[in-house]
Amino acid sequence: MKHASATHVGRVRQDNEDYIIAQDGIYIVADGMGGHDAGDVASKTAAQAALRVIESSKDEDKLATLKKAVEAANKKVLERSEQMQVSSGMGTTLTAALINGLKAYLAHIGDSRAYLLRENKLSQLTEDHSLVADMVREGKLKEKEAREHPYRNVITRAIGGDAKIDVDVFSYDLKPGDKILLASDGLTGLVTDAQIQKIISSTDKLSKTCQNLIKKANDEGGQDNISVVLVDVSDGKINSFIPKKRSRIKTKVGVLTLILLAFFGLLFTGLYINKNSFYLSTNKRKVALYQGIPYKILGLKFSKVEYTSDVKYKELDKAMKKRLSKKIVVRNKKEGLAAIDDMAEEVDK
Repeated sequence: MKHASATHVGRVRQDNEDYIIAQDGIYIVADGMGGHDAGDVASKTAAQAALRVIESSKDEDKLATLKKAVEAANKKVLERSEQMQVSSGMGTTLTAALINGLKAYLAHIGDSRAYLLRENKLSQLTEDHSLVADMVREGKLKEKEAREHPYRNVITRAIGGDAKIDVDVFSYDLKPGDKILLASDGLTGLVTDAQIQKIISSTDKLSKTCQNLIKKANDEGGQDNISVVLVDVSDGKINSFIPKKRSRIKTKVGVLTLILLAFFGLLFTGLYINKNSFYLSTNKRKVALYQGIPYKILGLKFSKVEYTSDVKYKELDKAMKKRLSKKIVVRNKKEGLAAIDDMAEEVDK
């Protein structure tokens, strides 16, 4: 089994908030959110935390291992968010593939993707956890419209949003000659599946293929960070993932340090709400824009109402009510207000 990977900042962003891991049998792509010194911290923290769980696991149930790995990643990101005010509100997508024999085990949360190329036919293995993807599945939006929708980046599930997360885990039977692609939405948001299929099929050189995929995304505008991991199941002799033994040393000093860090992190979070964090929820039965962190820390809420609209919650459709109940994270105040205006138009219609 051969693999290659590559990541690029793109042509618009100043920082790369993606993080990838590619080693025999374990492959992870994480796309961070939250801006400078938050998104990049979230993606790296989550990917490395997941890797540690996978490497140290002795569980024969690979899907259970992956679920534990993502849950551990979520817990670690929340801890970092508590410790560092600058990183509060940070989050990340995570798509992981664990290959064992002729079997691929996958874990997925967010809108990064996993694909399978078999006999030059590309199939998307994961489902996007995003607002527009939900609308497409419900028949309210077409695929082409979704690609151009102004809120295509609104994610409904991510690591770091809440203490409890819902992660997709599943397995897939492989065949010799298959290729598996993991990619952040910096690629899939700009390059169509047909274009991706053509690029992967054009050469057997994995490194060149990864570079060609990134080049295509940059040629289309490079509006986001771009990350790809490509695995070639060239024959039946696949290097299966073998867990590594890791020692765990816990000391009273280490525990005390973590407690102090958590305390001071909580203190700073309470004093200084991150002005760059916004989310949509409800206030007095109406749609509202909140500034701050969309979850509680040690039972305390660190957010405030920035704007309450005239859009009544009861007048929204079922899908949007569900999204609001989980809180919709937006990139900034302007995007949040625009989203509320769209809801108002839908209600008027």
